[in-house]
Amino acid sequence: MTKNSALRNAIKGCLSIYFVFLFLLSVTSFNMIKQRFNNGTLFLTGHESECKAVDFVSAYMTSLIAKRSATQHDCFIYDTDIQFAITNEILKPVTLGAKRVVEYPPYFYTFMYPLSFFSLKGAWLVWDGCNLVLLIIALVYIARKESFSWADCGLILIWALAYGPVMTCLQSGQMAIWLAAGLTSVWLLLEKQKYVLAAFATAFGIVKIQYLPFVVICGLVLGRKKYVLGLIAAFTTLLLPCVFLFGPRAVFGYPNVILFNDGSRWSTLQYMENIRAQIFCLLPIISPSVLFIVSACLMLMAMIIQAYIWLRYYPKLLLVDKDAFKVCAAVSTLMMLSFSLHTFAYDYVASLVPCIWLYRGICDFPSPATIVYRRSLKYMILFFPLIYLGCSVLQQKYPTLECLRFPCLINCVVLLLCLKIFLSLSKSGTPTSEQEPLAIT
Repeated sequence: MTKNSALRNAIKGCLSIYFVFLFLLSVTSFNMIKQRFNNGTLFLTGHESECKAVDFVSAYMTSLIAKRSATQHDCFIYDTDIQFAITNEILKPVTLGAKRVVEYPPYFYTFMYPLSFFSLKGAWLVWDGCNLVLLIIALVYIARKESFSWADCGLILIWALAYGPVMTCLQSGQMAIWLAAGLTSVWLLLEKQKYVLAAFATAFGIVKIQYLPFVVICGLVLGRKKYVLGLIAAFTTLLLPCVFLFGPRAVFGYPNVILFNDGSRWSTLQYMENIRAQIFCLLPIISPSVLFIVSACLMLMAMIIQAYIWLRYYPKLLLVDKDAFKVCAAVSTLMMLSFSLHTFAYDYVASLVPCIWLYRGICDFPSPATIVYRRSLKYMILFFPLIYLGCSVLQQKYPTLECLRFPCLINCVVLLLCLKIFLSLSKSGTPTSEQEPLAIT
């Protein structure tokens, strides 16, 4: 046996152990969720004196208030007191202490309406079941589209389900998987130059409106007039039923809800995982208004860089890399998550598909000048779940590290590696074919 083959076998063995560990980690996480569901503690967090509801309770509340508004026409869906009363009715006998309004757009309430026909637990099972199936379908579809084998697809699913944000998303009943699937649909349709359909996917899939500017700027650069017309048609399709179901006030009053609601804007900042939160944690003395202005400027700068990448470097990269579009889409997604004004840990579910694209695209690009960066990026992606778990354990053991937003920082490291490789690739010549499979073979 040669030295190289012995090293290769050792790597295979280590990777086998790693994926077995990830499998056991995901099974343990699912079992913990099952136990909390069975003992009735899944929908509440914190101590009794500071009890808070998980995000799914708010989502379920939107379904109930949508049903009430559509049938009785006696309430404004964004009325804080009504939302608070319905939430406490759901959680009875527990009573929450703080009020907050659910700031999703009015058509989100329409989407949630069917859940009102289930109990809280039944609705959570339906919601999480649909999200889990959607995630599996999306990942398998993308993996097969990228020529991964079925064995690789199994490894990718294990890798994804062991990733911390995915379990956080499923446990809290968050809609980040919906966001991830919607964002993937937008990129795939933009790549096929189906700009009107991409606009509809934007409206239906990017319900978290804080991410809309990043997606829309890419759509405008690529699709221009067709994309704009598609957005107008899509939002008209979504908002007209809301006018009839909830009244004009729910639609035309929504901007006021976003601009002038202060109930939860600053209270959740310490839990966010973005550049804005990182600045807040390192400089807690900074005033909220100054922080907002600085973060908004950084977000605007990121959007300008994003547009510049698509306008300037994408055409060049397309000449030397068949996966140029997916690489640019992945970089755009990472920038969106890091620089958006409102990003939480579970939103990093949206980075799963971009990581697959980067692994198959930019990591496999045969450019000797960037081999160190490409290998670093490749192994960062491969060990994402372990890195995230390790950072979480360190934060629990050393409270001083809580000032670091590890998901955001990890994302930024990946982004910087991508940009370094990206700029090098845009200047390189025609590549030769080279692939580095993910499978343990």
